[in-house]
Amino acid sequence: MVIRNLTPGDVEQSVNEMVKRIELAQIIMLPGGFSAGDEPDGSGKFIATMFRNPRIKEAVMKLLEQRDGLMLGICNGFQALIKLGLVPYGKIVDINVGCPTLTFNEIGRHISCMAQTKVVSSLSPWFSNVELGETHTVAFSMVRVDLWPRRI
Repeated sequence: MVIRNLTPGDVEQSVNEMVKRIELAQIIMLPGGFSAGDEPDGSGKFIATMFRNPRIKEAVMKLLEQRDGLMLGICNGFQALIKLGLVPYGKIVDINVGCPTLTFNEIGRHISCMAQTKVVSSLSPWFSNVELGETHTVAFSMVRVDLWPRRI
């Protein structure tokens, strides 16, 4: 779905369409794609702002709490899940200084490697068929965002 935000009418139309689609969905997937420069306070914050709209928030919480729906966020989408509070709280909350956030890495360069992770909870349906204590190898990538324009 394309979010149109050039005019207040465009935003209202996008909100209405988004609510309709959420009411029909089983999963909401928020993609990445380097929108807004992939900056933690860029597109993740914009996506979170849209999802804080009272009608969208209500539709999302009904999906998650009453309809057993799922949400997945990749890249900017994961940033939005953090900014919304869905990770780690499982619900859309007002953010305060004690809430987790994402930031730049301190070494100032791209890191891409494999990391070992350990499953410590199977409460998520994504992990319902995984044994507690299992370890898995996952790809891990981190970039200092403010260097990107100079590298392109």
